Amino acid sequence: MRIAIVLGHDACAGWRDGGAIGLVVRDLLDATPPGQEARIFGPADAVAPLAGPGFVAVAPSWRERWRRPKAAYRAALIRALRRFAPAVIEVHNTRILSERLARAFPRARAIAVLHSPVALALPERSAWLAAVDRAVCVSDAVRAQLVAGLPPDLAARACTIHNPAPVGPAAAGVERQRIVLFAGRLVPEKGADAFLAAAALLRDRLPGWRFLLAGSEGARPSPADRRYADEVRARAAAAGVELRGHLPNAELLSLMAQARIVVMPSRYHEPLPRVAQEALAAGAALVASPRGGIPEAAGDAALYADPERP
Repeated sequence: MRIAIVLGHDACAGWRDGGAIGLVVRDLLDATPPGQEARIFGPADAVAPLAGPGFVAVAPSWRERWRRPKAAYRAALIRALRRFAPAVIEVHNTRILSERLARAFPRARAIAVLHSPVALALPERSAWLAAVDRAVCVSDAVRAQLVAGLPPDLAARACTIHNPAPVGPAAAGVERQRIVLFAGRLVPEKGADAFLAAAALLRDRLPGWRFLLAGSEGARPSPADRRYADEVRARAAAAGVELRGHLPNAELLSLMAQARIVVMPSRYHEPLPRVAQEALAAGAALVASPRGGIPEAAGDAALYADPERP
């Protein structure tokens, strides 16, 4: 059986490795069982680890490039999928594309995978579920948003399957250190300012401990994001917090293997945060807010705290 794992045209707009979703689909591809053949179909600007073996770069032809970016990508994607002839088309985090591909390939099983909170009106959610064979939500928190107010027959099309937990070999020769680590984008909903407030309160009470902040405002920040990130960096310097900027995933995992504590003070209702999974897989203690899908990712292995009470 052939399975096409499909990403949207802008999946690499922020992080060219596909970000957290790119890491998830790479994990899924690497876990393909015998008897199945899977490929990832995604933007041509993707880099490793997303653009590794089994990745098909979707590049519009020169004729298609005259269209709008979404339409050009969709035309090139349909051509590539016809050559592959999948039995299952698994579309990650893009509603319109999953509906269009379900119509273009009526003999294939169309599955929409939702990695983000669902901010759609009831008619749009109804049409989406009616168009696909199945909607897979990465957490019960996401599924609850998707099916709210829908009739039981449509709601039954949506299920929850948690993203695979990233488990790899322990980092050889890495010694656990007195490090408290924040890793995430420097935007208000991720709570970097709450981490800094806690660090300022604890710095003198925890001699010998280091506070590290790894992250940036992203590749395409808004002016408000830039202002917030600049303020976070200034406050970090004043609080004695070390700044590391955005780290490739391998470097971040190495840092998590050294940290005693990873802090995730999200104000955002996280769908199923990979950072929480990675921190626990690395053996760090996790302090997190109890919002969205965070408790589903961490269960009773985390300590939960209100980000507004540093």
